Amino acid sequence: MRHVYIRTDLCLSDAEVEALRGKVPNESDFDELIDEDAIVIETPGKIIARLVTNCLPEKLVTETAGAVRTVHGDLTARGGVIHKDAMMYREREDDSLGFTKIVPPSVIQLLREQNARLGLTGPHSDMLGYFDKTAREPFCRQTAWSLNQRDIFEISKPFVHEVDYVYKSELNGHWREQHDFMRHVSRDFKYHRTTFSTVTVNLNLACCYHTDANDFRGGMGNLVVLELGNDRSGILVMPRERVAFIVRPTDVLLMDVHHMHGNLPLTFGGTRLTAVLYARERIHECK
Repeated sequence: MRHVYIRTDLCLSDAEVEALRGKVPNESDFDELIDEDAIVIETPGKIIARLVTNCLPEKLVTETAGAVRTVHGDLTARGGVIHKDAMMYREREDDSLGFTKIVPPSVIQLLREQNARLGLTGPHSDMLGYFDKTAREPFCRQTAWSLNQRDIFEISKPFVHEVDYVYKSELNGHWREQHDFMRHVSRDFKYHRTTFSTVTVNLNLACCYHTDANDFRGGMGNLVVLELGNDRSGILVMPRERVAFIVRPTDVLLMDVHHMHGNLPLTFGGTRLTAVLYARERIHECK
């Protein structure tokens, strides 16, 4: 396993990192491109990411991809991963503006046209598993995709358990902290009784720089690329640390999703289907 040590004094400042939020990553944002079994450590010893290669059975990845590739959710609430100015006040039928913000249909159509020029479908994004309470939704609940597609939710069970096993084996300290957190969560809100509550599936979605909100801060996000048409398509970049990752099917990238990250643009024919497994930070409040 390769060890990549990041000197804190060589990282971007907080202000420099925040200035990147909502912008499209480019290749000048990293010095290290990692595509082998590796661990990224920021001195004096904080683990930032762990890329575990060839750790998932190929058949399991293929079968899971075939099921979750039906993802159809739109991106009206995902402005944070599209562009810093993507969220706009909802336009009512009388042309007045509402009080809530969404990504306008015109922006989503533009993204579809961009993907079509690359020979790609989408972009699409949706979630399996469970949501915690929010200001607008005062009740914990199962996601609509899980409710409407029970077969997909069930098919995902061995995949989620296998990723959880990799997480436990490779970063046991982080897994243990998340496991202890999930001990206080009702079994009704555990994703097949693992350390996860939720899985986000993205199809041909290249995210701008962002940090993940509402994820349990003591753990790691678990990124699996289920389909990848081209190694250069959607490379994941962490600009503060100036590192990037090529994650291939059967790999798992464990990473601190509260550090800024995003994807390089997709390439022609570079289909990219991903699943991110995590625990929502307020899921323990669900009764």
